[in-house]
Amino acid sequence: MGQAKEAVDRVWAIMEGDDIDRLTEVVADDLEFAMPGGFDFHTSAEMIEMLRAYKEAFPDLHHQVKDFVESGDTIALELLVQGTHLGTMRGPLGDIPATGKEIFWHSVDYVKVRDGKVASWHVYEDNAAFLAQIGLMQVPTTA
Repeated sequence: MGQAKEAVDRVWAIMEGDDIDRLTEVVADDLEFAMPGGFDFHTSAEMIEMLRAYKEAFPDLHHQVKDFVESGDTIALELLVQGTHLGTMRGPLGDIPATGKEIFWHSVDYVKVRDGKVASWHVYEDNAAFLAQIGLMQVPTTA
């Protein structure tokens, strides 16, 4: 396991351990973060605030690495992410009240590490499945 996987594992461990402020230990101050849904950040503070909002909405948020490929300071991971929607989800698209539903979604994360800290994190996730599960989008049915 290389430095990229170690850094990503530390980010997830800190986030799932409910001590999000410790992310500054493993995320560069000038972090570039992008994720569907209007999330496009250029500092670690912005990412930490977004993750704080996710943890308020999904206090039991956790992930499972399905597969990963690592080369030097770069890693791509295939993830299954899940959590129970127990709090209001705050974000650039507005507030989404808690549904009480357990939500599952797939994600591919592309991460670059610089000097042992995450410098870039791009998320490519299944937004349609996520939005359908929390009731903001209808799943097409076949006739």
